[in-house]
Amino acid sequence: MHLRSVSLAGLAAALAGSPALAQQPDDPADPDNQEIVVTGERGSALRGVAPVAVLDANAVAATGATSTGELLRTIRAQTQSGDGQEPIFLLNAQRVSGYEEIGTLPPEAIEKVEVLPEAAALKFGYPPTRRLVNFITKRNFRQVQLRATAGTTTEGGSSRGQGNVALTQLKGDSRITLSLEARHTDRLFQSERDVVPDPDILFDAIGNITAPGGGEIDPALSAAAGRVVTVAPVPEGGSSLAGFAAGANAPRLFDFGPYRTLVAQNDALKAEAVVAGRLGSAVSASLSLSAEQSRDRSLGGLAVGTLTVPAGNPASPFAGDVILHRAFVEVDPLRYNQTVTTLHAGALLRGAISGWRWDFNAAIDRQQTGTFAEHGLDLTAAQAAIGAGANPFVPLDPSLLSARLTDRSRLRTDTLGAKTVVSSPPIHLPAGEAGLTATVEAEQSSADSSTRGANPFELHLARARFEAALAVDVPLASRKRDFLPFIGELSLNASVKARRVGGFGSLTDTTFGIGWGPFEGVQFQLQSRRSAAAPGLTELSSPVLVVENVPVFDYRTGQTEIVTLTRGGNPRANCASPPPTKTPGSATRPAPSTR
Repeated sequence: MHLRSVSLAGLAAALAGSPALAQQPDDPADPDNQEIVVTGERGSALRGVAPVAVLDANAVAATGATSTGELLRTIRAQTQSGDGQEPIFLLNAQRVSGYEEIGTLPPEAIEKVEVLPEAAALKFGYPPTRRLVNFITKRNFRQVQLRATAGTTTEGGSSRGQGNVALTQLKGDSRITLSLEARHTDRLFQSERDVVPDPDILFDAIGNITAPGGGEIDPALSAAAGRVVTVAPVPEGGSSLAGFAAGANAPRLFDFGPYRTLVAQNDALKAEAVVAGRLGSAVSASLSLSAEQSRDRSLGGLAVGTLTVPAGNPASPFAGDVILHRAFVEVDPLRYNQTVTTLHAGALLRGAISGWRWDFNAAIDRQQTGTFAEHGLDLTAAQAAIGAGANPFVPLDPSLLSARLTDRSRLRTDTLGAKTVVSSPPIHLPAGEAGLTATVEAEQSSADSSTRGANPFELHLARARFEAALAVDVPLASRKRDFLPFIGELSLNASVKARRVGGFGSLTDTTFGIGWGPFEGVQFQLQSRRSAAAPGLTELSSPVLVVENVPVFDYRTGQTEIVTLTRGGNPRANCASPPPTKTPGSATRPAPSTR
């Protein structure tokens, strides 16, 4: 960049991003009017902070990534912090309104990627516990991209495809990206993998019988088999005592593979748009919009259940009641469908006043999840028919199995938030430039959850969050500045954040850190952090889902137990209908219990 006769104040303003420079008349004879050459690097995030890793355009291309998401997955080992946290994203050394601004960029538009250490996050209003990834884009770039990918599992069975059309245009400080993406994944059935039937699962298309309380089924059956019989398969084509004795203690196994999916069928559509540029001479802005809908369709296997066969049933050869374990092939498998819709809008304004840099970010998000789950059959009609004398050892009339236990649940979360970050001008110290960053943030969120069906549930939660933070970074020694050079590069950083969360009261975060670079290319970061956070509304408002007769392998006993599985729910909330007494994710054995 060439400037003629620029005053020291004008040069400082130029380096701070001032849009205008006062130029003096060109007079070669004036020694103060000689040409000044300023060498800079566009987009570099921080001066005096050595990056952890740097990828130029050739290194980015060498990764083979076709999207920014793929690029980030490739370099994930470098971008994760020491405790595994995901990084903070910058674009040309500036905060962004959301990941959408980064995710829509093609790798070809990226000139360089800088990964900066955790301590650098203080400069941008974040605690020094996450690394920064700064994407530096090309000055001018235009691309229309049509991309299609296809793949399949290594053993076949589930294919997937994705199509994307995108427009990217970068021109100076202006940026436009538009993207439309469609994805599809085929379902993968359990039968397409080498999954053998579990010998502990007694449910079968014809049936296996046990005693109501476990133990011996019938002394007469044990006498016919010549040993104590605790389980027996229903014989095909008849129900004589001799037929049951022939398969004594060797239950018939059933392959649920053709009726159960390991991978759900998925169809998704996503649209994104980002517009960025300058508003006047002193303020720049960006706007990002995105919408996505994803639909999963899966099969949970055949409905299963236990039926009591009374001693007086004409088809039963037993002196007492027995329990029949059935998988009902007479009706369709159980279905589980889920649709997730995600909407996002974010805007960011940034500028500088008297050397103080500021930016204001506002975002609104909505996510809605709708679930349709069939988790069993109402066996009341079937049990009544068997009690009235119907033969339980032959296929049942499908009309007796038409009532399904079905839940329709909906979870919607809305979040509206705003954040302002103000950074002071550099404070010049002998070892370098100290920085002070202040942050103020507010957020209002709500969650509405409901379930209609076999397990009714309803819950509404809302809360507000306000927080303020102050961070400081102070250099103590510097070899480059020749201040205590024998120590190397030494800096101290600290931050404190106070927040008020509705329903949880006041919470605080504090961090303290030291950065030391004894030699060129060697950096040590020591961080101490104490943090308190409230649980997210999604976890607190997740609807209850109760699924009966779920096989769960017990690693302690080495056997598979049939349990009633309860997922989601908030047992401490005020619900329209009391949820199950078990905590979310718990499992209880049904009655009667089975192996």
